[in-house]
Amino acid sequence: MDEKRENNQITLAYEVSGARIFDQVQHIWLEDGKGNRYDKENGTIRREDGNRYQVTFSNIGDVDALYVCTYQLNVHYLKELEVTVNMAK
Repeated sequence: MDEKRENNQITLAYEVSGARIFDQVQHIWLEDGKGNRYDKENGTIRREDGNRYQVTFSNIGDVDALYVCTYQLNVHYLKELEVTVNMAK
């Protein structure tokens, strides 16, 4: 996942694979450490480099911790495979 932050916006570029690609791509948002939700500004953009997509979030102030969130699409969730992504300022 690539991240670019400027002018109170964060743009994420990410790759998806596996089943239910459309659901994976469309259902993404950010949350801060207090549980405040930040929804994407516009639709998701498919990039020309394979199954990579781009999404932009606006009105992101000076937030220390942001979490990339999606719906749980697989009912066989394995806690051991949980990943944390560092969203550096």
